[in-house]
Formats: sequence, C-alpha cells, structure tokens
Amino acid sequence: MVYISKLGKTFWSKSLTGYRRFLKAWPWIRPFDNAKQKHVFAEELIKKLIEAKSEWFYGENVLSSSERDPLIQAIEHDISEMVMEILQIFPDAATVLDKNGRNILHMVAERKNVTLYSYLKKTLNHTHKMLADVDSNENTILHFAANNHYYPRAIIGPLFSMMWDVFWFKLVEKDCHPALVSHRDHDHQKTAKELFDENHLDLKEKAIAAIKDMNNGFLVVSTVVGAVNFAALFTIPGGFDQDNGVPIFLTKAKDHEQEIRRYVIYVGGISAL
Repeated sequence: MVYISKLGKTFWSKSLTGYRRFLKAWPWIRPFDNAKQKHVFAEELIKKLIEAKSEWFYGENVLSSSERDPLIQAIEHDISEMVMEILQIFPDAATVLDKNGRNILHMVAERKNVTLYSYLKKTLNHTHKMLADVDSNENTILHFAANNHYYPRAIIGPLFSMMWDVFWFKLVEKDCHPALVSHRDHDHQKTAKELFDENHLDLKEKAIAAIKDMNNGFLVVSTVVGAVNFAALFTIPGGFDQDNGVPIFLTKAKDHEQEIRRYVIYVGGISAL
C-alpha cells in the first residue's frame, strides 16, 4: 500500500511538472488556465461560505436575517454559480423580493444574464407567476429588459450592443404573457416597447452609423476584388512568345479552363458590388 501511495504521488508530481512545462512552452494559454483555476476555487469557496452560513432562513417573501440578502448580492454581481448553489440549498430563496418589490427574475432580466435566466426558467416551479409579477412601481419584467446599462463582456461596440439588446428584449417578450406588452409603468406611463425605444435612441443612431461605415469598407474591398479580377480576365495567361508574338498557352486545353475560371471569379466580384 505504501508503494502504491508513493507511486501515485510520483505520477501526479510528474504530470503537474509536465503541465507546467506545457504552460511555459505556450504562455498564451496561462491566462485561460488562471481564469479556470479561479473559477474552480470560487465554486469551492461559495460552497464553504454557504455551509458556514447555514443559519440563513428565507421566509415566504422576506429574508428574516438582518444581513443583506446574499442571493440578491450574487445576482447583482453576476455570480451565477453562487445563485445556483443558494437555490439548491435554500429553494425558498426564489420567492425573495428586494426593497423595490422586484423578484429574482426581474433582477436577472435587468442584468441580461442569459445563463441565470435560462437556469431559473428550467428550475423554478412558479416561473409563470414571477414573469407576470410587477414591482412596487408597476414595472414588468419587460420594463427591466428594456434598459441599456448591462452587457456581457464579449459585447463590444454600439452595433453589437444594439443587436444584443434587441435579442434580449425579444427573448423575454416571448416568455411573457401578451398582456404585459401593453402594460404601462407608474413613473413614466410608458409600455416596455416605448421605454426600449427611448432608452436606445442614441445607441440606435450609433449602430446605424457603424453599419454604414462597415458597408463602405465592404464596398471598397468588393471594388478592389472586381478590378483585380477584371485585369486578370483580360490578361493573356503565360504571356507571349518573344519570337513570333503568339500566346504561349494558345494551343493548350488548360488555357480555356483558366479563362472560364477567371470569368466566374470576375462575375462573382462584380455581383458583390
């Protein structure tokens, strides 16, 4: 048994050494490895913290502890793993409301966290009721989805931001009752669609400008491709014989195949314009 134990330790030691050598050989992988290790350590830390805080008790709608609600904090900081772990250990936590009367689906829709949103829809037993709820200001879940404050880290630029917001609003709208589409909030007396258009007016203009700039770039590239193919189409392949001035590939069958190929490329380049 001692020999097997030593053998196992030696195996893992050599594997770890080899892995470290691999990271040294490919240093660009190290940031991904560090992020993965932090993710694993964070999950373990979350489990330990939840086990240590076993005195947390969720009532029907209000957390009885004097501490700030850990579930709401996890949603606000986009810590999906902590939210899932809390809901697994404390299922009643799903009914908690914040100080403005928002449920956890409202908060997730506002944060535009697609991972948590999909998870809550699959795991909660009263999803339809939570989707139909309104907060203390008569805001529906669609009103929260209409904001333009939160975006995933991978979303860069006004064009992709506008695309993501439209996608997110349509996704939440598809899950909601049709009556919520025409529901007006208390503060602005606007529907979610009207609020979405108002919040995204400036972003929409920037997205349109980005599309025009992108189209101009594509037009330049298409013009260059068409010009190059046009020149290649009317250029004699192989050149001319210096002695008699006859094209070198005139008598070869492959010459016709090349001409047909160039013609197809040329037509494709012009069509792209």
